[in-house]
Amino acid sequence: MRIQSVDIARGLCIILVVWGHNAQFTDTVINHALWSIRMPMMFFVAGSFINPQQGFGLLVRQKADTLLKPFVVMALLQAPARMAIGETNPAALMIGILAGGGNYLPWVYYLWYLPHLWLVFMSGHLLLSKGRFDNWHPGTKIVAIILALYVGIWMTGLVPGAPLKLEALPKNLAFFMLGYMSRAIWASWRGSWPRASVAIGALLTSQYLAQSGAVDVSSAEYVISYMVSSLAGITLVMALANGLSRAPLVSTILSRCGRESIFILLFHWPLQTMGRHVWAWALHGADPWLIATLSWLSSISLSLLLAQLMRASYWTAALWLPMQAARKVSRQTGRVAMQRPAAPPLPQPAMQADFADTLPEINVQAMR
Repeated sequence: MRIQSVDIARGLCIILVVWGHNAQFTDTVINHALWSIRMPMMFFVAGSFINPQQGFGLLVRQKADTLLKPFVVMALLQAPARMAIGETNPAALMIGILAGGGNYLPWVYYLWYLPHLWLVFMSGHLLLSKGRFDNWHPGTKIVAIILALYVGIWMTGLVPGAPLKLEALPKNLAFFMLGYMSRAIWASWRGSWPRASVAIGALLTSQYLAQSGAVDVSSAEYVISYMVSSLAGITLVMALANGLSRAPLVSTILSRCGRESIFILLFHWPLQTMGRHVWAWALHGADPWLIATLSWLSSISLSLLLAQLMRASYWTAALWLPMQAARKVSRQTGRVAMQRPAAPPLPQPAMQADFADTLPEINVQAMR
């Protein structure tokens, strides 16, 4: 059973990721503040989906199918053009794919999240299955997570460009395990003004310290302020997602973005770059902020449209989605073809129509 607030939270995060990748918004105070919230929240949400009872080998294959495959497909689709202009060569391409992007594949550098999340899932499963994380004392868990956050935030700037973004593993694994520990909260979350006020205060204070130059970026105070900012931001996003789940139209849009976050992540960069030029041409002389906003919104909308088109065929779905989901698409399209009537049915009086026939199949079975 899907929890809508989880999809909404993921939708909020991927929308903010696209916003942060817009050249007009990159170097702004708001974007610098969101930097400590967006990706921690994505790993936090991912941690709520891990199943420690699943076999490690099966997890390796499934997550490779889900996360590594679309990364490789995106890299290979652009490789011929990049080779033609001398931007890469077969050896660099192979090294870049094995390294999960980085400086070898600058055109898909923004997809570092996919191979890195695969690594985080593997590490999290080993911690749960071999490290017996569930058997640790609650205090030990909290201390370990805080220590991993501290070390990971401190390490991030030391060894940039490591394969699979290894330098960020301690930090993101900490958020991932925190999400695993907190997954029961999604179904029973009850926000309160005192809690939200404390989170907002902590977020604003930590952001002031991090961005005002009051603390040195290599100091312990900076690491702590980043940590506090991330945790406060996660709390606020959870509260916001829970509140928005009660707004039908907004929750529907954000849930859709959350469910299709993989397609938004894959396609938003080229679509947003292209959209910036198209909107500037169509609205010649318009304000740059308007152009940026339109390119941001259109890249998300077009990514959702592409997601729908990709899901319409087994062959396109197999490129981007796990094979299990692609086979489901194949079964659904085959079922529709088999159910297509050879001749139009005879018209029936409106009063004799079975109301159950207007409902989804699962509801039809329940009513009958």
